[in-house]
Amino acid sequence: VALFKLIRIIAKNLNDKSNFETNVVEEVAAPNSLFPLSDSVKERPKKHINRESIFFANSLVKETIEILPYVPLTESFEEIKSYIRNNLHFSAEESRKRYSSYILNRMFPGNSTNIPLIQFSKLYQNNQILSDIVFYHFCKAEPLMVKLINEFFLQNIGKGSLERLFLKSKVKELFPNHLDKSVGKCVNATVEAFRAANIGKNDTKTIYFSYRNVLLPSFAYVLHSEFNETGMYNFDLMLNNTFMKSMFWYPERMIECLYELRNKNVISKVSEIDNMNQFTIKYSLNELVEKISKGEIIL
Repeated sequence: VALFKLIRIIAKNLNDKSNFETNVVEEVAAPNSLFPLSDSVKERPKKHINRESIFFANSLVKETIEILPYVPLTESFEEIKSYIRNNLHFSAEESRKRYSSYILNRMFPGNSTNIPLIQFSKLYQNNQILSDIVFYHFCKAEPLMVKLINEFFLQNIGKGSLERLFLKSKVKELFPNHLDKSVGKCVNATVEAFRAANIGKNDTKTIYFSYRNVLLPSFAYVLHSEFNETGMYNFDLMLNNTFMKSMFWYPERMIECLYELRNKNVISKVSEIDNMNQFTIKYSLNELVEKISKGEIIL
């Protein structure tokens, strides 16, 4: 039992090398132990991952924006992985392998081919629309980024800025066992994601941001990603959607975009009757992007 406790202490001290933290102890199994575990140890719950506490120390948003338009449009994930790994600008093969895994996990989670993303990237290369979509997928893959945006950035949207030291202190509170250097890397990665996607700006001490205007193709993509099943949805579901809020779009402009999409026959209905403010989705994301690619829908 003392040995198991010692292992736990060592693991905690080495936690800075881990990708995430948990508040629950992992169940320990020792089938060949000379001393059977006590019932209290056996009954410890299995490790539970708190998704909001997953740590990231790199951005690669800039690299993702640059390479996505050239990714082959294929159903083969292996082809996609091979292309990204072989064509990143890093000279060392080990670096390309490591950094490509970040891009793949964020843009193609679960080894999905994500055809709509590749099609959209080719349609809007060198355009803020593509930057928006990459930032959206980055937020989808990094819960900590969304947590920082919703709890600190949006809470200071009126001020329009956050001090780096303030953000670093908040990240340190979330990850008390991480070294200051690692926490600094996380803050730098957050700032780099904002800058690369043209969401915000920064200097050495301060991060600047504000609500942004909405580009209709970006809005249509994110809307159909978050509401990917046909049906009727309330305005509040959209306005309070965590990921749509993370895009820093003017809320009132999002409602205007619903009407624009209706006028372009992208969504079938928008209604504001008393307290029943609803919109109706009629295409899946795949269907929408396919129609845009074929020129059947012009945004």
